[in-house]
Amino acid sequence: MRSATNVILALGIIGLSALGCPRSAPTVMRPPNPEPLSDQPPSAVASQRAVDYLWEQYNPTVGLLRESPTVAPNTYWLATDNRLAGYAFEAIGTPETLDHARTISATLWAYDTPDHGLIEALQGQPVTWPPYTETQTVLTTTGGGETIKLETRLAGARYADWVEYADLALYAALDAWNKGQRDLARERYASALALFDGVGFADKAYEFPSPGRSALHETYKLALAVYVAQVISEPTNASILQALLDQQAPPETSYMGAHYSGGFYTLYDADGLSQGDPSTETTAYAILALNAEPKERVCKTHLPLIPYRRPEPGDAIRRGVAFLVSQYNPDLRLLQEAPELEPYTHHYYLTNDNALAAYTLETLGVEPELTTTLRASLAHYGYDHNGFIEVAWGEPIRWPPYHHIDQIVARSGEDTILQEIHAGPGYFYDWSAYSNLAFMAVLNEHNLGNSEAARRLYEIEMSTFDGLGWQDKAYWDRAGVYETIGPAWALYAGATIGATVDQRVLRSLLAQQDPVSGGFHTHYRPGEPRLADANVETTCLALLGLDAYRVDK
Repeated sequence: MRSATNVILALGIIGLSALGCPRSAPTVMRPPNPEPLSDQPPSAVASQRAVDYLWEQYNPTVGLLRESPTVAPNTYWLATDNRLAGYAFEAIGTPETLDHARTISATLWAYDTPDHGLIEALQGQPVTWPPYTETQTVLTTTGGGETIKLETRLAGARYADWVEYADLALYAALDAWNKGQRDLARERYASALALFDGVGFADKAYEFPSPGRSALHETYKLALAVYVAQVISEPTNASILQALLDQQAPPETSYMGAHYSGGFYTLYDADGLSQGDPSTETTAYAILALNAEPKERVCKTHLPLIPYRRPEPGDAIRRGVAFLVSQYNPDLRLLQEAPELEPYTHHYYLTNDNALAAYTLETLGVEPELTTTLRASLAHYGYDHNGFIEVAWGEPIRWPPYHHIDQIVARSGEDTILQEIHAGPGYFYDWSAYSNLAFMAVLNEHNLGNSEAARRLYEIEMSTFDGLGWQDKAYWDRAGVYETIGPAWALYAGATIGATVDQRVLRSLLAQQDPVSGGFHTHYRPGEPRLADANVETTCLALLGLDAYRVDK
């Protein structure tokens, strides 16, 4: 369903369609699929094998399914591929596949993925008709070389000749059905079916391939035809269903080390020979087709699944405060750093943690007794500042800041009270290589009254935001792991200076809040939120950011 311009390993040929053609790799000479040794119908067996293939494409480092194993192993489409995969996994409906859908959804949510504009029709939603042409965007490239892309159909030119393309004609039927126009839906379905030549859909994309390319059929159009027939309660064309099943890679199929088994090939020729490799998009369409059922006017519209309820800032703040309170040790009258840092070890930092917690609770206007207690404890130990964290509550600090050391103040059994001291030796001359320090610099300029400098520093650092976080020095030092204090400081600094806050920063931050404890975890990866422990410092910074954002709004 996307425009394809890449040359496929010099072995495959790409055909173009009105919706754009999924990529392909080499021609595959293979025997017909063997009869399954199962009491299940062929379509059920094919569906399960397709599900297995689809999940094999998942890359936990990225949190998404790759486009295809050979042609585009490092390309990840939020839409259509991963949104369709979410639809397909939920259509299966097992606990395992629902968990897969939630996993994908977490990444789609973190990237603030918008509606696609066409594939929502598969979920019963009315769409704009005639449809818009596609807009494709490269969002980011990760440190591992994976490219994250997005396709939408929300604006621009429209397809005036949509009736000449089988896929669009089928989507037109589905859209009419979703709008309650059942006779029109069946008419459009019949017009699309008339383009089937017994092997594939010989529509405008097939009859008029781009110069220098051969005419190839597109497998997802077969799947779409089967799907629409089921939805509108029309008989499934047996030849179309068989043609679809014939494009599934047999067991043990692989190419250049990439496993194809169970996936549905993207393209095939007039003799039915598969071209290229299977793809996530085509396989997701096939799963939807093989599990489709008759539907009323509107079917499910909530996909992809949300992994858990995303809190609003006010709710997140309340739950974060509860986490801070839970870390209080009445014997020491301090908050511990984290609940499970190390077995039999409990750290209590005067600064940054407890000084920051006292300021955070005071700013939020909650837990006044605890705030007073923490202030008294800090005074007792003689440490309520360190020449660094004060920037959070409006005090200018020396810039660049000194390097820090952790100094033990006292010990009591398994408990250690520490102070983070910023007195050198050395300075953070490379402060701009760290997102947290860069946003602290923004606040420091703001505290000094240099509003223009603060805004310019903020804009510079925001220009390196990749949609999920900051690939800064700390990210590379941890082999591709984001720090939550990045979006926390970004939100706090942006809201404090009155800048327009990128909503993806807010989403990335909220995604790191523990759904049970309310604390904010210190690290995350794409598709793997809430790594390591939640701790007091990160939670305080998150709460300050959320509160400043809430007040700013």
